[in-house]
Amino acid sequence: LGGSRLVKFIGAFEVKKVGIVMLLIGVISLVVLAWMSPKQPIFITVSMLFYVLGYVWIQMLYYSELLQLSAEKRGTVSSLRTGVRLLT
Repeated sequence: LGGSRLVKFIGAFEVKKVGIVMLLIGVISLVVLAWMSPKQPIFITVSMLFYVLGYVWIQMLYYSELLQLSAEKRGTVSSLRTGVRLLT
């Protein structure tokens, strides 16, 4: 599950695509499975696993890109990112 190894192996763009696909699979399966079988927590947990892995892989790459945008505003960007992350 190490993101840096995955980036070295398939590249940052592919990791973003895989992350978005996993995130979408997680969201769609969470909605569908929670609606179809709300009494089976394993389905909801597995859906959340896909969502979280996709989100973490995307967040990892975009965070490093955000910090490289402006070196003099690194503290502000980091604070804004933390605030947005806490809201989601």
